[in-house]
Amino acid sequence: MTIDIIQEYATPTQGFFRARLRLCNHDFLEVAEFFQSRQARIQTTEYRYQF
Repeated sequence: MTIDIIQEYATPTQGFFRARLRLCNHDFLEVAEFFQSRQARIQTTEYRYQF
């Protein structure tokens, strides 16, 4: 399996990343996640995936 980070950014209070995972059978899974820091905890605000 390989993982490629397609896009990412982060600030002190929020962040985003998009990655593509190529699986052993040559299929791929793409994931994206937006997260925020709230009260000293990281919380996922939105996510999506596509297989």
